[in-house]
Order: sequence, then C-alpha cells, then structure tokens
Amino acid sequence: MEVKCPILSVRCLVDDGHDVWIRKGGGIIRNIKSEKEMKCYDHAGVYYLKMKVDGPEGGDSTQLFNRPGP
Repeated sequence: MEVKCPILSVRCLVDDGHDVWIRKGGGIIRNIKSEKEMKCYDHAGVYYLKMKVDGPEGGDSTQLFNRPGP
C-alpha cells in the first residue's frame, strides 16, 4: 500500500506509553514497558519512520489483506 502523507501524533505516542526524542537529523520512539525502539529520520525538515508490515499469519501469502468477499 502506498502511503503519501502518514501523520503520527507525538501526544498519542506519549499517552500510549512511549518516550519520544526528536533531534536535528532524527529521533527515537521507545516503548516504556518493552524498551523496544524505532528510529525516525529527518529529510528536508520532515521526520519519517521506516516500517515493515508483516503478512497475515496462516493466511494466503499472496494477498496483503484478507477480508470476506461479498
């Protein structure tokens, strides 16, 4: 799926239990409980996340999203 303008709310991240650090050139989003981190990258004044979406478990690996038909 091509996403042209994803928006991420820092307030929502903090309310959901994350610490967020933004610096010139990038930043870090860290889950307080699991301590897992995601980096964000600055490009032309906009911060981006690099993300990978895993396929469905036990589903058809050729389809990204499974849903019931009509």
